Amino acid sequence: MASGRSGLLRVAHLALSSASVVCPKRISPHPWPSNRSMGGAVNTGGAAAMNKNEASTLKEWTNERAFSVAGREYPWDMETSRRAFLAGAAGLGLAGVGLSMGSDPVAEPDEVLRPPALRPGDRIAIVCPAGPADDQAHLDRAAERVRSLGFEPVLGKRALARWGYLAGTDAERAEDLNEVIRDPDVQGVFCLRGGYGAMRILPVLDYEAMRKSPKVIMGYSDITALHLAYLAQSGVVSFHGPCAESSWTEYARGTLPVCLAAEAWGEVKNAASTEPRRTLVPGVAEGPLVGGNLTLVASMCGTPYLPSLAGAIVFLEDIGEEPYRVDRMLTQLILNGGLAEAAGIVFGNFRKRPRPGEEPPPDDPNLTFSMEQVHEERAKAAGVPAMAGLPFGHVADNHIMPLGVRARLDATAQTLTLLEPAVR
Repeated sequence: MASGRSGLLRVAHLALSSASVVCPKRISPHPWPSNRSMGGAVNTGGAAAMNKNEASTLKEWTNERAFSVAGREYPWDMETSRRAFLAGAAGLGLAGVGLSMGSDPVAEPDEVLRPPALRPGDRIAIVCPAGPADDQAHLDRAAERVRSLGFEPVLGKRALARWGYLAGTDAERAEDLNEVIRDPDVQGVFCLRGGYGAMRILPVLDYEAMRKSPKVIMGYSDITALHLAYLAQSGVVSFHGPCAESSWTEYARGTLPVCLAAEAWGEVKNAASTEPRRTLVPGVAEGPLVGGNLTLVASMCGTPYLPSLAGAIVFLEDIGEEPYRVDRMLTQLILNGGLAEAAGIVFGNFRKRPRPGEEPPPDDPNLTFSMEQVHEERAKAAGVPAMAGLPFGHVADNHIMPLGVRARLDATAQTLTLLEPAVR
């Protein structure tokens, strides 16, 4: 059961939410178990279970939600739902508060599903669920990089589609991804790139197909939306790591065994290029890894596609964001209860993105906080063990991070250790 504190935070979140649609309940919003320590032994435990009835309800809701994407009306009586909600709120003494409807985060199944380990020669689909490919040469380079990893690349049928800043319409991008998830001859999916657009297709992804036949999904940045949704809705481990178009440095290639071997990876080591590690809040914590790009994690608050952050080791990265923007997003995650109920926090790369050939100007300490100051101050506000300087994010030496796999964070010793296999 969620704690009283967490419940009050959810009520506060509902009161501040700008959403106006009531989503049917799918999976009870139980958090991961509390398992952090600010100094001594660490607590461990199992996550909340998802039963068959809840899974069936989830599937029904996903099918209904697809109608809205096709431009049709929601099938629910929103006014009736609103009256029912306000009636319940009156019992809590909140009848006079202008509450609007939101969705609780979705909890994980008791035991996450691990995809089969990738093997040399496996067929890896290259799809574009977000931003578009530049041209055929762009796809060819990505295919060659996947081939250099020992796999056989297969291009999605609509890999060259384009619709504004998206790689085709929502329907085209979703169908390309759904097709390769359902294809028994495809063993993994490497997204071509990030960009924007993955969030738009979440309501029409085939989560049941992913649950029945889990596959390795690889990518980062905007692909965070897919990782979070597949973990929340399918309970499947997903892999935050280089995209198909990425340079796949020697360091990044060296972390590929996370997807190749059914054994615990162990300690995450920094590359030579990684910034020094820093303890922000000392302490030790254990929990499943959940996170990715901060902008995406914050944007998915209040949706059924964000797994509960309670009891999790939350890992975060971003690029091109000013310190005040990062502050705002971290504050959002604190106010909605996510980071305050997390087991611990790990920050990856947060560099600014200068123009080509330029170095970013130094921050004026009289006008702003540094990114390091924001990380430390917000981590202390969350009150959980936290550290910075891990090798993941918008960097060439990008360590693969498996969402849903239990990890141990020792912020005092500045270590992060993966405790269990990510594949089977």
